[in-house]
Amino acid sequence: MKQNIEHHIEQLLLVKRKAEKHFCRIPVVLKGDDSWINSLLNRYVSCLDERAIIVKIGGESFDRISALPIGKGKQLLGSECDVLIYDMRSGFDANCFNSAVGTIKGGGALIALQPNSSNLNHWLQRQIEILPTLLSSSKSIANLTMLSELPPSYSDSEDLYGEQTQAVALIKRVLYGHRKRPLVLSADRGRGKSSALGIAAAGLISERACQIIVSAPARSTVEPLFQHCYRLLGDSITHSSRNKLCSQSGSVRYISADELMRDQVECDLLLIDEAAAIPVPMLKNLISRYHRVVLSSTVHGYEGCGRGFSLKFVPWLRDVRAGMKEFLMSQPIRWAKSDPLETWCRNTFLLASELSSVDNISKSHSRAVLFEAFQKEHMSANSDTLSKAFALLVNAHYQTSPNDLMQIIDNPNVTLYVARVDKEIVGSVLVNKEGQLALDIVSNIQLGKRRPKGHLVPSDLANHLGVAQAATQSCARVMRMAVHPKLQNCGFGSAMLSKLENLLKGKVDYLATSFGATKELLLFWDKANYLPLRLGFSVDQASGTHSVIFVRALSNDSRQWVTEGIVTATKIFQSQFMVSARKVSPDVANVLFHLISKAKSHCAVDMTPLLKRYADGGNSLETIRPFLVDLMDAGDIEDEHSDLLAAIGLLGWSLPECADYFGIKGKKAVEAKLRREVSDLLVRLQCKSNGISNQVD
Repeated sequence: MKQNIEHHIEQLLLVKRKAEKHFCRIPVVLKGDDSWINSLLNRYVSCLDERAIIVKIGGESFDRISALPIGKGKQLLGSECDVLIYDMRSGFDANCFNSAVGTIKGGGALIALQPNSSNLNHWLQRQIEILPTLLSSSKSIANLTMLSELPPSYSDSEDLYGEQTQAVALIKRVLYGHRKRPLVLSADRGRGKSSALGIAAAGLISERACQIIVSAPARSTVEPLFQHCYRLLGDSITHSSRNKLCSQSGSVRYISADELMRDQVECDLLLIDEAAAIPVPMLKNLISRYHRVVLSSTVHGYEGCGRGFSLKFVPWLRDVRAGMKEFLMSQPIRWAKSDPLETWCRNTFLLASELSSVDNISKSHSRAVLFEAFQKEHMSANSDTLSKAFALLVNAHYQTSPNDLMQIIDNPNVTLYVARVDKEIVGSVLVNKEGQLALDIVSNIQLGKRRPKGHLVPSDLANHLGVAQAATQSCARVMRMAVHPKLQNCGFGSAMLSKLENLLKGKVDYLATSFGATKELLLFWDKANYLPLRLGFSVDQASGTHSVIFVRALSNDSRQWVTEGIVTATKIFQSQFMVSARKVSPDVANVLFHLISKAKSHCAVDMTPLLKRYADGGNSLETIRPFLVDLMDAGDIEDEHSDLLAAIGLLGWSLPECADYFGIKGKKAVEAKLRREVSDLLVRLQCKSNGISNQVD
């Protein structure tokens, strides 16, 4: 075996030398039993340069290498490695994998470990089989086609940083030049876009006194930017924290987009990384508020909305800011052009998928839409359909991820519906089957003890509205929905929902969806006869919106609880507008209020079960806050119970405010006290009711 291992090591080292020669990244799959894989891996690592940075994801740590758990690839953002070992014996997480492979430098290698019996889905296994593979039973690496198509040999004289240098100069010009001349910076992954932002920010602070604000869909997005600032400013840094870096002459500070919307923060320059992942209305608002802005976006990838950003926002920006500049970075700096690993990832995870051509399709064609479920069993033959339909979802939804693709392929509860006109794909809808949960699970959901994965709407409605039927009945939730950017506002979205309803009527009890509340979307779902039943308590930092749940009853059984749920939701919404959702935009509050008022029935609903579940540890304060005032009828004027109820139910105080006022240590202790007092008052209310009943008898 030892002789065989040494021969295999020579094969792997030869591949590594080829990668170094061509400044590219080459993946190799090791497939065999655990003993062979582990022995080969240990020997391979011992042959690498001691300075080589080696990262392992999945499986156990070994030698000098610590293994990150599967799913923790995002922790590597902003870092680099020479060799990435991805242990597929521990499972496969597409989000983690894509984040991790982006850290491999040119000249590096991806070593993927696969057991003899693969547990990967058919799509992924087919893509893996294309890669160079070393089997324990073979003498040499198979599938070497990739190695015959490597980019030209790398030369030190090549200027990899030319475009990045130009980008840095253009970013600086936004601050030094005339106002209202924003820059749009576009690039694929690995082109040094975020690094250019960091280099420019550090350079500007070194050259003049200035305050720079950085924004993005998430703080992790701008980690490379901050790392370059730390590196370049060095000893001149006077203060640093996760979100702020100060020098003697200026500062770089991260602020989320929704916070920038709420507060006018003074700055000399605003840098928005992955701007395509921020809703267009929010971007327009920021452009009107800040007059020196740089916006970056990823051309192909899940970081942003791709062409949705370029088709909607950029043309508007050209109109309102005539002096705006655009710059595309196409030269990779971390690896060579035509990098084999980059090409494989693009094809496997549909990163470079293009939309259908719809130039010959008019508005009237919305009545001629062919709408059907994508057949997973024929995936190999219909890969082009999957690619184009998924491209629509990536363009339309900033939260679409590689794992969503895996869900479409893997998850039997997830169905992709495709809309066609004249064989061209004009829309796609991603639907998740939820509900039909056992009563004991529903009971634990309502007590806050369980939240089963894959049942978002049933769990939310059962917990926060106290509607058990929402979880025991069957639900089809619209997870994602997209219409071709050139055909939006032409009736195609409404047509798809109508056809989806026709396909699912008699198969599920109700349809549902959850989305970030904007006036346009609220009106769209209302037009489709969906009803609002829940408003989220917190704001999504990337979109700056509260989430809402809308439902459409399809069966008689579901119509009953939806009607009752509207009554409960009406009181909760009105309370939220004054407390947890008081910063929701007025147009959204106005539309929601009128929608629930229009839908509200006049039937009486007993709130006692909802309050009792809260007393027992279930749902949340914001759900029962509007009903606390009703409980006060059970107390006495001098009763201290009523003081806490009044503070929370009447005055809308938060738990920390109550802790300060009543001298209670911490908000958890306040809520525990509130739950006890709700329980006591429910008992008292029951006693009063019994007393009245006895007197009548």
